[in-house]
Amino acid sequence: MKTYFDCIPCMIRQALDSARLASEDETVHERILREALVAASELDLCQPPPAMAQRVHRRIRQLTGKDDPYREAKDRQNRMAREFYERFSPEVACADNKLEMAVRLAIAGNVIDLGVKSNLDQSQIDKAIETCLTEPLDGDIPQFAAAIAKATRILYLADNAGEIVLDRLLIEQLPREKLTVAVRGAPVINDATRVDAETAGITGLVPVIDNGSDAPGTILEDCSGVFRRHFAEADLIIAKGQGNYETLREAPCPLYFLLRVKCSVLARDLGCPVGRMVLRSASSLPRSEPEVNQVLPSLPLSVHREPTMKIAVTADAPSLEAAVDLRFARCPYLVLVDSGNGTFEALENTAVGAGSGAGIQTAQTLASNGVQVLLTGNCGPHAFQTLSAAGIRVVPGCSGTVREVVERYTAGQLPPADEPDLVPYFGADNAAASTRSAPAQPGLDLPVKGGQDMGRGGGQGKGRAPGPDDGQSPGGGRGLGRGRRGTGRSGGRRGNR
Repeated sequence: MKTYFDCIPCMIRQALDSARLASEDETVHERILREALVAASELDLCQPPPAMAQRVHRRIRQLTGKDDPYREAKDRQNRMAREFYERFSPEVACADNKLEMAVRLAIAGNVIDLGVKSNLDQSQIDKAIETCLTEPLDGDIPQFAAAIAKATRILYLADNAGEIVLDRLLIEQLPREKLTVAVRGAPVINDATRVDAETAGITGLVPVIDNGSDAPGTILEDCSGVFRRHFAEADLIIAKGQGNYETLREAPCPLYFLLRVKCSVLARDLGCPVGRMVLRSASSLPRSEPEVNQVLPSLPLSVHREPTMKIAVTADAPSLEAAVDLRFARCPYLVLVDSGNGTFEALENTAVGAGSGAGIQTAQTLASNGVQVLLTGNCGPHAFQTLSAAGIRVVPGCSGTVREVVERYTAGQLPPADEPDLVPYFGADNAAASTRSAPAQPGLDLPVKGGQDMGRGGGQGKGRAPGPDDGQSPGGGRGLGRGRRGTGRSGGRRGNR
């Protein structure tokens, strides 16, 4: 579902509410609010609302230093929902139509959504649960039952904490041998993560995976490869809640949406009143039409926009949340990110075990994949030369996660280098070891620029070469070398860290 004009005020309100929950510092509140307003002004309205929410809540976590600002609220919601589960579980077991009763209770739990209503109180939840068995349900239970019976692999996309406890009532009515449950990959608002699935007792019933993303929905291009494989292989996907509806509405797959309609935008999109409980197959949804005049005005000519490019990041795992690996030639993975739409693919670095020439091989891999920018920790001269010849800009000195360094680069905070930051053959004597953690090697004889000793650690090491090539760098002990044309070899011992 696209972002409508009426979604924008809700996003700004949600950003401010979340900032106040995460911090008591009004300067943080103001900063979040201002950044949210700027983000809203630049928002691509073709993206679903959770894309904006993901960006805002990621920033809130960065500014407050709290990985899960809603954790206390989620624990409280899980405890409260547990009481309803224990009350209704025997009733579902004795019901004439167990599936319908379980569906109604699972949808009723969707009211526990702090993204839509941050001031949700106990009485509102009690009312939603108490009335769910008698109020209208917009959906076809027999059709849903037939889809379940026909399916061989079912993927259940959970939504919020608290709600996931009531989801268990429905999960217990599904064929567990066919079922996998998916939760969010990282905390965002009060969306359910693996911790909440464990609290609900679901991990003891069926396999539980996370989607690898911190969006309050299911943005497929942002999800992990494992999740996308489960998604593609499922012949029935049960998606709970508004965030999953907004991000998967146009997905061409066998989907059923279970949710309560909580806003006028969603009511208009579904063609039903606010408050209605909905069980809809994706194939039955009305065609989504773009809002009239939903086009941003042209930006001033003074505003600079980087063109779309393919950015490679050296990483220790095949994920956007992986840490940047400081080694270029010996990194385990190369994560290739499209700066235009945020999609990525991860390549295993086949040169990681090469005896020599690993940097050149890795550079050739990037060139053959159309990479235009490399973000890494260190890069030697041979690899740098190969990359430069292929027109690939090199940005060394990067640290953090893949996602973070890509964002910093596209924001203009990481300039490309004009020359390599390592000497030739740096690390070649211990190819499999990381430059971040390689132990000191006694008597290591490395060629260095300008007569420099490559020892690293406490103390001082010195190298000498004729002419202006004297230099020094951190090292343990004293290294003396004779340099030819500015290249010396250290005869000392590398210092211990």
